[in-house]
Amino acid sequence: MDPRRKPGRDGFPPDAPGRALLALRTVKPPRVAIDVSAGLHEGAGNARYVRELIHALLALPEPPVLLPYATAGPIDIETPSWLLGLGRKELRWRDRAWRALSLSSQITGIPLRKLLPEADLVHATNSIVPRLGGSPSVITVQDITFVSHPEAHSRLSRFHLRRMVPRACRRARLVIVPSRATAEELARRCGVDPSKMRVVPDGYDAARFTPRPGQDDAAALARYGIRAPYLLFLGTLEPRKNLLRLLDAFALLREQGLRHRLVLAGGLGWGYQPVLDRLATGEDGSVLRAGRVADRDLPALYRRAAALVYPSLFEGFGLPVLEAMACGTPVVTSNTSSLPEVAGNAALTVPPEDVPALAEAMHAVLTDEGVARRLRAEGPVRAMRFTWRETARGTAAVYQEAISLGTR
Repeated sequence: MDPRRKPGRDGFPPDAPGRALLALRTVKPPRVAIDVSAGLHEGAGNARYVRELIHALLALPEPPVLLPYATAGPIDIETPSWLLGLGRKELRWRDRAWRALSLSSQITGIPLRKLLPEADLVHATNSIVPRLGGSPSVITVQDITFVSHPEAHSRLSRFHLRRMVPRACRRARLVIVPSRATAEELARRCGVDPSKMRVVPDGYDAARFTPRPGQDDAAALARYGIRAPYLLFLGTLEPRKNLLRLLDAFALLREQGLRHRLVLAGGLGWGYQPVLDRLATGEDGSVLRAGRVADRDLPALYRRAAALVYPSLFEGFGLPVLEAMACGTPVVTSNTSSLPEVAGNAALTVPPEDVPALAEAMHAVLTDEGVARRLRAEGPVRAMRFTWRETARGTAAVYQEAISLGTR
């Protein structure tokens, strides 16, 4: 290990909190083969990460040269035109087949570097990458719920990720994670060397996610049939989002006379049927499933909500918490995994398994104006720590460092 990167007591490099170190050597802008599959084919968190990261990287004063590649498959309706216009190397395989091929390459040791664009470095933005021979790589790992909360994944997903992620991380020069919590879990559960991990938090778009009302806010809510006052949950409907306990806590508040509605905004993920079954038993119209929300409408839903409630069991980062705080919306979230890193003291945090505590926190933000006023004021200030520009700067620094490691 380079003596200039002497680890701290916990084994992690002593980086500035939430930021990757700048490169130890200055190199020319690197040519980076970057996986944009999620940005083209998906619509949830990984898609947002890929789209925003690439947009911010290209806006840097000295941007890397990006050489996108992607799996085959249908293009998501919200894929921005500028991303489609970048040009990319399209692989012959769809996502599931590419995952299988990459894992086979990792296990057998057969390199598949020639399938990807020629570059100084490969960035696997979704942790999926084959053996690359001697070519350097950087891997992004958003979370390790496939180990920490296996019940939140399908059997096939668990099988693949448990075998792919540790192997890909061991062979990567550096590993990007969005939070300290994810870094610690990755080291503890998957045996990844802490000295090669760099914490580069996700960000938010400061031009869009703001407390200032937008002229189309009312129209955005009308598109989903949302009427104030309401509590908002935003995220994929899947087991780790802890929605059954959220519904239990909301039922407690309704028994106390709460007149707010609960809006569940987000697409269907895996294991969503118990949530739909619970909603089917409700008859008073107090819970609205809004479905997937267009990216352009997100700020309006945050701004008009009385509070965001996000009681997730585990997150690698927690983008809705950050975006809601940026909009000046009070937030109730979990005190586990990365969520306290994002929220700081600008949100109310509770144990996600404690339904009465969750109900009490929700009640506090709705009935105690002092609490609500404090959160509305502190949220935007806290959010300013995390922007996509900073994410891009940290990622570019990791690129340079990864390349420089091969020249020492």
